[in-house]
Parts: sequence; C-alpha cells; structure tokens
Amino acid sequence: MDDLPKAVEKTLRLESGDGEVREIVKKRERTLVVYEAQVGISDLGYAIRIAGGGRLLRKVLVKEASDQTKVHNEDGSTVERER
Repeated sequence: MDDLPKAVEKTLRLESGDGEVREIVKKRERTLVVYEAQVGISDLGYAIRIAGGGRLLRKVLVKEASDQTKVHNEDGSTVERER
C-alpha cells in the first residue's frame, strides 16, 4: 500500500478496518484513475473502489462459495463470477 496516493491509502484503511487487503489494482477509466481492492475477513470479503483523489466510489459485500464468487449489488441483485 506504500505505492498508493495518501488519500487512497487513508480511505482504504478506513473502509477495510482489520480486514486483509488481498489485492489492489490501479485502472484508468476515461480520465479517471480508480483503485480496486479486494479485502477479506474470514470467508467474507469486500470489493472496494476508490477514486484517485481518495473518494469512496463503491463498497460491496462479496460472499465466496467453493468455486464461484457471488457479488451482491446495492440494488439487491446477485452476480456470480467464476474464480
């Protein structure tokens, strides 16, 4: 996390709490730089998206099954992804 901008690091620490940050990916979407982090707590985890300036864009609960990951969206829908 030392390579992250300070504002992004601060937001990620605040949102991840005691969780284990498993992965951080930097992406460019049009003119916006976005950081996506996977944070795990036991069998549950969160997908967290943070703008380059440190603003939280999205935090969704991810429930892990044996060979699929279920993403629960804010509207109540569920998307399953293969690992």
